[in-house]
Amino acid sequence: MNVGPFDREAAIRPKMRTDLRFFPWESKCYNSGMMVAKPMEEPQDRRPPGPGLLLSDAALAFAAERRLAERIAGGGPTAVFVWTAPPTFVFGAQDVKETAGRRAARQVLAEYRAAGLVRPSGGRLVPIDPGVVNLAWIGPTRGPLATIEGAFRWAAERLQDFFRRFGLSVAFGEVEGAFCPGRYDGAVFGKKIVGLAQRRWRGAAAVEAFVLVAGTGAERAERAAAFYRLAGGPVVRPERMGALAEWRDLKDEVGIRAAAAALLSAFVAGTDECVRAGTLSAVLGPDGVSALHPFVRALVAESRARLGLGGAEGGAGG
Repeated sequence: MNVGPFDREAAIRPKMRTDLRFFPWESKCYNSGMMVAKPMEEPQDRRPPGPGLLLSDAALAFAAERRLAERIAGGGPTAVFVWTAPPTFVFGAQDVKETAGRRAARQVLAEYRAAGLVRPSGGRLVPIDPGVVNLAWIGPTRGPLATIEGAFRWAAERLQDFFRRFGLSVAFGEVEGAFCPGRYDGAVFGKKIVGLAQRRWRGAAAVEAFVLVAGTGAERAERAAAFYRLAGGPVVRPERMGALAEWRDLKDEVGIRAAAAALLSAFVAGTDECVRAGTLSAVLGPDGVSALHPFVRALVAESRARLGLGGAEGGAGG
């Protein structure tokens, strides 16, 4: 496949209905074809941990989804944000259901000096780090989110738009040997580079996506493979995983930010409904982030219990 050079400036320019430039830290609302943009403060992602575009804590992101779902079920607007985190093993509930899985989880967390979390959505283990850009789109259970299958198809279309901005084509379908396999794996040149998951509540739903941007897919696959060698489970083949940086110049912080902005833009530009997008402080309001603390504590406590940390199995914490 012959593609042209990657243009970073083009990557962060969305397809808008107006001539206003898109900034990922602005708050935007589409309504009847009109856009209202409120410039926000300087992006806070350079001062982790914090409520900026790029989060430093996966638990905070999942807690935000739940809080936003409550607002949306009560009539609030759709919301979307993107985030990254330090090295974290985000386990699926199935991964740590048995004693062998919990023991293996504690071992790899210690070996890789990583955080551990059991995510509340479906799927299997996903090792993330600052080079993995994650997106959460939370909205009412109508339109594109009315059904599980419809939500997956809609998100896949938005991701196709995202990859087109980098001159790449993505194919959807389960990639054998990839970690967290599913029918909506997104692959570039046969290597999985993106995954999708969903969470659903009464009146609201969330679509989650992770995109491997910097680094390589193989190094992350090896982390997952190390866990499954100990726990038993699916065979993960490092050669079946990829990352955007393997084909485009997205190896540093600037590249990761450009990918995050392009991902957010592809989703926001693909809908006509009212959407609040940007930093969590913009979406949740000045006091909204501190209001997440009870949700974070509950998720962390549940994860520790599922991982056998500090409980009856006597895990060593971490």
